[in-house]
Amino acid sequence: DAAFYFDHDSAICNAGDTLKIETKVTAVELVSETTAILHLDASSHAEQLQFLPGQYARLQIPDTEDWRSYSFANRPNATNQLQFLIRLLPDGVMSNYLRDRCQVGQSLLIEAPLGSFYLREVERPLVFVAGGTGLSAFLGMLDNLVDQPNSPAVQLYYGVNNETDLCEQQRLHAYAEQLPNFSYHPI
Repeated sequence: DAAFYFDHDSAICNAGDTLKIETKVTAVELVSETTAILHLDASSHAEQLQFLPGQYARLQIPDTEDWRSYSFANRPNATNQLQFLIRLLPDGVMSNYLRDRCQVGQSLLIEAPLGSFYLREVERPLVFVAGGTGLSAFLGMLDNLVDQPNSPAVQLYYGVNNETDLCEQQRLHAYAEQLPNFSYHPI
């Protein structure tokens, strides 16, 4: 059986209530030949940033009018530390910024939270299908499931173009140790 949910509870998704927040770059971590994790500190925001794993933020490339959208790669936390999984394209606006100009401590404006893709509470087994940096949305969901007693069985199918594009392998294998009903299938 398959279930498709199209409920859009705007109260849960914060529809229309996005915030623009000044963040600071804390790290750019290369996690594969083609992928980086951008780490941002949003602790200047007085309250814990409220988003649901699976939602996304728009990031403004400094010194430009360009914005790019990326799913959060972690769950909300009290210190407002944020992660975004970003594919490094040969000539992408964000890619060029990360490679050429990004510096720890630099300010970066984000707009969040956005989107209605998030994990609904279900009692059935879950099947996650991710391609490339689309894995990002599922990482925060898996973080949440680790802390839930009796979390449902989860199968993650993660596809990339080349084996060298696989990223966050240690993190994915750690989920297998922390979630008794988790299985990971790189394809």
